[in-house]
Amino acid sequence: GSRRNKDGSPVGPYIHGLIHNAGIFDFSLGRKKTSEGYEAHYVTNYLSNYLLTRLLFQELFDASQVHWGAHGGDYIMSSRIVCVSSKMHQVGYVGKLADLQFDRGYAPAAAYSRSKLCQVLFIAELRRKLEDDKYGVEALAVHPGEVMTNVTRSLPAWLIRLKEIMMVPFLLTAAEGARASIAALTCPNVSHRSKEDGTLGYLGSGGDPERPARQARREEDAKLLWKISAAQCDLPEHMTFEVDL
Repeated sequence: GSRRNKDGSPVGPYIHGLIHNAGIFDFSLGRKKTSEGYEAHYVTNYLSNYLLTRLLFQELFDASQVHWGAHGGDYIMSSRIVCVSSKMHQVGYVGKLADLQFDRGYAPAAAYSRSKLCQVLFIAELRRKLEDDKYGVEALAVHPGEVMTNVTRSLPAWLIRLKEIMMVPFLLTAAEGARASIAALTCPNVSHRSKEDGTLGYLGSGGDPERPARQARREEDAKLLWKISAAQCDLPEHMTFEVDL
């Protein structure tokens, strides 16, 4: 956690924003596992988000408290956690979360879309645990739009070239695709709505709140995913952090 003064107040280091942007979409044949035995899409696109958020949360929380104290209780520029998700979460499926590692029925697109669904479920549950904006830390998932990146670099070279020729006129550049994430991280007017409108912290590529897919709004799945993820990361299920309000 952050270093603290003798009176318990935080002295830093502070982290005001965390964007989970790393991701893979592996079209190569066969299911790939990490050295820990996790399916590659699951751990790269989702579980790493969960772990890093949990490990850095105290620093994010402390940053929000410093801003709160300096601005008389104004949380409008809270600390932010942003998961760069995808509309492909809409075709993701977690079932009863019994086979998150795709031991059966593996397909790259299914593994990718499931990992993006896990991100949205994670953000929804994190918001519930933080009671939306009570602690001054905002958690958001954002669809960046259709962006030309190298996420599909595992495709054959000729197919990548063909994709570039055919799709470039219709896709955002990497810089343009970053706008939604940066806006989610920095815009003072990002909506804090969650329970009332069912958006659960999910933003479209234009930066406006959108209702995620039905399967992303299943609270029981979000809670179970959180429990499984905590065990996989060897962390307690309940978040603990020092509060100095």
